[in-house]
Amino acid sequence: MELTNELKQNLFACNLDPEATIKAYREKVVGPYRKKLPDSVVASMEEQLSGACTVEIAAFDEFTNLLTNLDTSKRKKH
Repeated sequence: MELTNELKQNLFACNLDPEATIKAYREKVVGPYRKKLPDSVVASMEEQLSGACTVEIAAFDEFTNLLTNLDTSKRKKH
């Protein structure tokens, strides 16, 4: 079974792929501005989101999404 950030039946572990996570995070942040702002501005935004800090923020964002996901919360027994 491949581990991803998607919930699996009776499995309480996941694998957060940093490359996929940063790509999704960057698109979540920049995507709404595509075709609304000039390409140079969008490229600048992408460049500003290419550092190590952004990777950490994206990973933390993904982790907190897992913690606050209602489906995940219902499956926890604590």
